[in-house]
Amino acid sequence: MEQLVMEAMLSMHSIARSHDVFQLTREIPLTDVARRYGLELRRAGSRWLTRCPFHQDNNPSLVLFPDGRWRCFGCQAHGDATDLVSRLFNLRPIEAARQICRDFGLPVNNRPLSSETRRKTEEAARQREIEQAFKADLERIRQRLAMLHRCIFRSLRTPEDYKRLSRLVHAQPLLEYVLDELTSRDPARQVEAWRYARRWFPWVV
Repeated sequence: MEQLVMEAMLSMHSIARSHDVFQLTREIPLTDVARRYGLELRRAGSRWLTRCPFHQDNNPSLVLFPDGRWRCFGCQAHGDATDLVSRLFNLRPIEAARQICRDFGLPVNNRPLSSETRRKTEEAARQREIEQAFKADLERIRQRLAMLHRCIFRSLRTPEDYKRLSRLVHAQPLLEYVLDELTSRDPARQVEAWRYARRWFPWVV
């Protein structure tokens, strides 16, 4: 009987500690958590917008609300700060909550992360860094090629212009194709367009 009581007390203590760690994460502004893990936010009134990291999101569709909740109106993912970190790093909610507390210097039980959890967290962080760097380069290339496209149209006014810029005129169909593919929702097509841009327009990108 005494053993059962002790087990029940330990279980209740564990539940209380878990509740505490989730409560602690709610004290941190969701915007701070989102920025801490790499999301770029843009204010829209009382809300914040960002590109959803859980699907191919060309236009910001993830909304952070003042009450500490978030929802993506593209893939319908939603939740609070713990859910966000849980999905970002493929962690169990309790692991995600502890991760947030550690990263923000909040008191939490000092039980070290398991090697598997640490590996998953570090791997997910590296993957997000790679994805963000690629997206930034993709957008930079798209902007430069779009500017080139506009310049070509503005420069072609006379037959002499077409002759002088014949190289660009002949490259225009490929340029338009690459621009279209860079804005595709298919990541594989975006990667292929990125490669095309670097191969055929190295003097621009």
